[in-house]
Amino acid sequence: TGYVNKSMDNGFNWELLGLGYNFGGGVTAVAIHPTDDDIVYVAAGMQIHKTMDGGITWTPQLPSSNLFYADNVAIDPNDPDKIFAAGSSGVFRSENGGTNWSNVWSRPSYDVHLKPNDSNVIYVVSNQSGYFQVAVSSDGGSSFAIDNSFPTGVEDAAGGLLAVSPDRPDELFGIFLSAANTPLIYKGDMANANWSLLATGQTDALPLNNGQGFFDLVLEVSPIDADVIFAGTTTLFKSTNGGTNFSIIGGYGGAFPIHPDIQSMKILDGGRISIAALSLGIARGAYEASLKYSSERVQFGKPINAFQGISFKLAQMATDIEASELLMHKACYEKNMGKRMTKISAMCKLFASETCVRVANEAVQIFGGYGYSKEFPVEKYLRDSKLCTIGEGTSEIQKVVIAKQILK
Repeated sequence: TGYVNKSMDNGFNWELLGLGYNFGGGVTAVAIHPTDDDIVYVAAGMQIHKTMDGGITWTPQLPSSNLFYADNVAIDPNDPDKIFAAGSSGVFRSENGGTNWSNVWSRPSYDVHLKPNDSNVIYVVSNQSGYFQVAVSSDGGSSFAIDNSFPTGVEDAAGGLLAVSPDRPDELFGIFLSAANTPLIYKGDMANANWSLLATGQTDALPLNNGQGFFDLVLEVSPIDADVIFAGTTTLFKSTNGGTNFSIIGGYGGAFPIHPDIQSMKILDGGRISIAALSLGIARGAYEASLKYSSERVQFGKPINAFQGISFKLAQMATDIEASELLMHKACYEKNMGKRMTKISAMCKLFASETCVRVANEAVQIFGGYGYSKEFPVEKYLRDSKLCTIGEGTSEIQKVVIAKQILK
């Protein structure tokens, strides 16, 4: 469809953008600026469209003399003015935020990815005479060369995609819709120029077929664990052991209600920060309610916060909230700087969510019997707090992520 929608609450509600603006065709790719989410690029029709105000207004970037179709768009996180677009006319590059574009690779291409720890290295999956090829640039996209270690003779029946994880940036994954309605998943050891076949479709290990072709094709690798791989066409499958076998998630089959037209997928690494912010807001609300109530509630001739049993609770609550906020700001800073924040985002989510539960529980203790009454807000703070230790990965999962990062 030629429409763009936006959610600002983790997908619960959506707003239709660009009312009255003609995107010119079906939207094939969306790319969000790594440090300014008001700047978004959309590929639709034979055009790249750009907004700088969060989707309120849009402008076409390509002049009529240089129109091209793009299936995927990638932004350099270290230099967000550098953008790549891959499509039927090859790979195009802009070095000034989409104003001007040049064709840097002429072979028809399906996907483009930047190496996570070195954005000068760029990977492209292309078609040459009916067969898949992988091309690599090591100079920021100024030139590309065919990766001769990629297997020859992989027939292109309906397109392919690439994926690379910050967890193991020297490993490049690819899914290729090949002959006999059979997708093939390969893994490339790019440091040693070696490719291996991970999985073959229509087998017991991966009962996946080509589905409806390229436009219903997804491949994603977890940014924190490269052994976690998602692959799908009209059915989504997941592997947790590096591709040895896959289990069905949803689509045509599986328990999760995914529409079988699975056209795009992205595993996010920043959602934990949002949960940390939510946790911090709940904790602060519970703390402020406790501070107010304990100042007004009088026992034995003085406010109850004059007693150490209450004042020490308030002191610990305030300290934990302050620490949570500082940790969250550090995670936000690293995200805004385009740094990898797998460890720090897990840390801030873990600490803030656990703080939220502790603070809300202490708030109920301070309120006493009133803490259970809906006449006061703390009972809701306690109910809401527990979700924060579950959403975007449980506290136990956060510890697994942190341990894996510090023990590398």
